[in-house]
Amino acid sequence: MDPSGLMSLLDYALIGSWVHEYIGRHFVSGDPQHRFSNSASIGFIIMDYLNIDEGINELLRPDLVDTKEAIWDLYEIKPAGSVYPAAKQLGRYIDRLNLYGIDGWPGISYIPPATIPPPPFYWNLRINAWLDGPGIILYSIRGDAENQAVNIVAATQIIRILSQLSSSISQAGMADVQATIEVACMEEFALAI
Repeated sequence: MDPSGLMSLLDYALIGSWVHEYIGRHFVSGDPQHRFSNSASIGFIIMDYLNIDEGINELLRPDLVDTKEAIWDLYEIKPAGSVYPAAKQLGRYIDRLNLYGIDGWPGISYIPPATIPPPPFYWNLRINAWLDGPGIILYSIRGDAENQAVNIVAATQIIRILSQLSSSISQAGMADVQATIEVACMEEFALAI
């Protein structure tokens, strides 16, 4: 994310993957024997359930599946405002399960963590998740205005330090670069206190 707080499509994709992974780990930890996250395909889950080694080549990956009950609970994780695409994907997963005689249902028993810690280098974000309806988990990403200001200050300081390093390298050569880095870091530490 740039210091202004604006995010690229790549940022959204990375954060979305982080949210899926975080919620998936939370979900599976509740019952690792019967719960699967989006790291497992429907084919793998069905083969595990039916106790067979091969023969099912279904590559769709539902975000969360709980196989503990006779009717499986399925969940789809999407960014806020994506209820329709989530419901459509859930329908496809349920249809695929039905082909193998397994009943699936949009789940209601799992509640995701309300707050998700941001991924590294995105510490100024607030990520919230909630069960929006049966089988649909939505999340929102919000920038923290106070932390965005800190990002701008930090970026400015980094540019200043890099400028000092560049000047030092051109004036004194590589031998003094380490000393310049240490001095610049000590000055920044003193300013922070």
